Amino acid sequence: MRRNLLTLATVGAVGACSLDWDALDPRDAPSGSVGVGAEEASSTTAGGASGTGGGEGGATGGAGGFIDIGPWFDPQLSRRRALTVKAVGAELMEFPVLVVLDPARIDYDTAAADGSDLRFEANGALLAHDIDHWKPGSLSTIWVRLPLLGDAPTPFTMYYGGTPSSAPVKPTATWSADYLAVWHLDADGTDATGRGHDGTPQNVNSVPGFVGLAYDFATDKNGRVLIAGSTETSDLFLDGGTVSAIVRARSLGDNTRGRIIDRSSSTTFSGGWGLAVSNQSPNAFTFGHDYTNSFGYWFGPPQSVVFDTWRHYAATADATTQTIGLYVDGAATTVTVSQAGNALPLTNPNLDTTIGARPTGDNRDFDGIIDEVRLSAVERSAAWLDAEARAARDDLLSYGTEETGPPE
Repeated sequence: MRRNLLTLATVGAVGACSLDWDALDPRDAPSGSVGVGAEEASSTTAGGASGTGGGEGGATGGAGGFIDIGPWFDPQLSRRRALTVKAVGAELMEFPVLVVLDPARIDYDTAAADGSDLRFEANGALLAHDIDHWKPGSLSTIWVRLPLLGDAPTPFTMYYGGTPSSAPVKPTATWSADYLAVWHLDADGTDATGRGHDGTPQNVNSVPGFVGLAYDFATDKNGRVLIAGSTETSDLFLDGGTVSAIVRARSLGDNTRGRIIDRSSSTTFSGGWGLAVSNQSPNAFTFGHDYTNSFGYWFGPPQSVVFDTWRHYAATADATTQTIGLYVDGAATTVTVSQAGNALPLTNPNLDTTIGARPTGDNRDFDGIIDEVRLSAVERSAAWLDAEARAARDDLLSYGTEETGPPE
C-alpha cells in the first residue's frame, strides 16, 4: 500500500487559548502561505474582512506522520487521511468539529467535484457531516459530528476518491437535538439543523467569512437576515440556552447599539432577547432579555469589541434565575449587570428573529460581518464554548498522512 505525505502551508500558529484570531489574517501572511484567492478578495466589500481561521484565509497546522488506523473502511474509496481531535479537557458529547481542507489536505482532482464522495468514520461507524463551504482548488470547510471528545485525543478518518459504498448520513444529523438553529450564512439563510428556522437575507453582501462565506451588514443598507417567529426561539432562555456568533465589527453600528441577533419589538428587547455590541461599557458586547416590569441588560468587559477584528461571542442565560455567562473567543469574561430584569421573563412567540438588525426598525443595524450564528436549547459549558471557538479557527484538529489504496 502506497502512502503519500502532503505538506501543508502554515499561516501562523494559534494557541488553544489565544485571543489573537487575526494572527491568521492573510493580509499579514508570509510569502508562500495559503491566502485569499483573487475571486474571494474581489468579493470583499469596502471595509470588509479577508478570511481567517477556517474561512478563506487559509488552513493552519502541519501534517502529522503515518498513523495505523486499521482496516480500510470503504473499499470503493481510494484515499484516506487520519484526523485527530486534540484533548479538550472535559467530556463533550455529540460535538461538531471543523475539518478545513486545502490543496495540501485533499487532492481535489481525485475528489468528486462537489465533495459528494467525502465520508468520515470513527471506530467503524459512519459519521454525519455538513459541508459548510466547498471550493475545489481553494479552501473547503466541513463540520463533522463526533460522538465523544475528552481528556485524550480523539481519532477519526476522512475517505474520498471514488463511489462510496453507502449513502452519507444526512447533513442535518451533524447538529444534535440540543441545537435549535445553526446559520452558516454561506450565501443563504438556511438553518443547517433542518428544524425549519430558515432565514431570508435582505440587503446583505456575501463575502469571505471566518468559516467559508459570511454576510456583510452595512448600516446604510438596512441589511438583515429575517427568520419567522416561533415558540422555540422565543422561549430559548426561559430554562437555559446559549447564543453564539463569530463577528467582525467595523463600528458599534446604528446608535452605538448594533444587533448581532435580536428577536424583540423595541430597543429595550420587548417580548424577547438580543445579543449586541454597545457603548454601554466602552466597546463591549451585551445580552438583553425582556421581563414583565423592566428588561434585563448585561454586558462584558470594556474593549471586548475590537473593530476590524474577528471575535467569537457567546452568551449563556437562564432568564428565570437571571444567571448569565458571557464568553469572548471561548473564554469566560466578567459580567456586569447594567440592569437586572424585574419580575418574570417575558416572551412573544410571534416576533421574528433577525440577524444583523432589529426585526422592526432600522435604528440598531449591525455594521460589519457576521458568521456562524448558533442557538442551543441548553446552557453550554465553558469547555464546550472553548472547543467551539478553537474548532472554528482550525485549532482543534491535527491532520495525518494521506494514504492511497485500498489494500488488496
